[in-house]
Amino acid sequence: SLEAAVIEVASKLQGHENSAIADDPASPSNLNVTFDTEPAECSITATIPITVTINPTAGRPTMVANKWILSSGTAAYTTFTKGDGDLDAPNLESAFVEALVRLQIAEQEAIESNPDSPNNISITFDTDALEMSVTATLPMTFSVDGTTGAPVFVAAAYIDESTPPG
Repeated sequence: SLEAAVIEVASKLQGHENSAIADDPASPSNLNVTFDTEPAECSITATIPITVTINPTAGRPTMVANKWILSSGTAAYTTFTKGDGDLDAPNLESAFVEALVRLQIAEQEAIESNPDSPNNISITFDTDALEMSVTATLPMTFSVDGTTGAPVFVAAAYIDESTPPG
């Protein structure tokens, strides 16, 4: 689901960002992902550097996530290989943005059909600062694995995905 994709990519990025900061404490900390068992939700906040261009054939502005998670000047942490899903991004940072925007579009379409539908994602593009700001609060189910005792968080679908966004 889109909800699961956002949480998965955000969690992977958070781990990579933490590793990059351990390698170089001057590395940026642009992402925060937290899981809360009481309301059973995942909260994501991020400030993502972007590049803004105009598509020369369509005349439309395009915002692209810049790589911010670096290891000794390389992009070693955020290689992204497209799987069977819908994400087409060239790197993990862009996959995060793509998944967020797809989920936000699905939310907007759901709200058009039913104004009481959840609006859990907020994305703001600041083309002066060349940043994208994100806040998201996504519902989860929470349990504890009976064998290992490990906490298990699973994204809860809240958008009808029978029709793809866009």
